Amino acid sequence: MTDVITTRREGAILEVTLDRPKANAIDVATSRALYTELFPDDRRIVNLRAQFDEHIGQRSGASSGFMRLLDKVAQAMAEGIPVSISQLDYNEARGDLALQVRASDFATLEQLRQRLSESGESVQMGSASRDGDMVSARVVIGGSA
Repeated sequence: MTDVITTRREGAILEVTLDRPKANAIDVATSRALYTELFPDDRRIVNLRAQFDEHIGQRSGASSGFMRLLDKVAQAMAEGIPVSISQLDYNEARGDLALQVRASDFATLEQLRQRLSESGESVQMGSASRDGDMVSARVVIGGSA
């Protein structure tokens, strides 16, 4: 594929990593190429978004867990917590969503952890570290985090 989006499959786990600035500029051709890579059995693409949504719905067990956790993350971040996510990893077997996050300081990461905990899900934050003028950490929500 391109250096904008990388995918890796390991059993039931599909890891999709985005280079955020480049991902914001993805065109139709790149979107179709990614779709074809993820769903190689689909020969005819009519409505890319609808077909992608349909695939998510077909994997009701996995996607409902993934989408539920992703919604909890979106709700926490919608409250104005200035955090960026550079990577998402969903593990269907464990039922957890791991996020690689970056923020301006440790207090902001702790604020995100607290908001996620308020969602009723198990939340665990790995050790945070300085990364230039930012801090980064891995946050796991759901499962037996």
